[in-house]
Amino acid sequence: GFSIGHVEEFRPTDEQIAARPELVEELERPMFLLVQARR
Repeated sequence: GFSIGHVEEFRPTDEQIAARPELVEELERPMFLLVQARR
């Protein structure tokens, strides 16, 4: 199995959403999910 050390979800900033309103969708589901895992 794996042990999860860290999880980070990309979230656009308020400034990014103001510049590109379509990014508001990324608040519900992340564009990227970064996971640090160890065996």
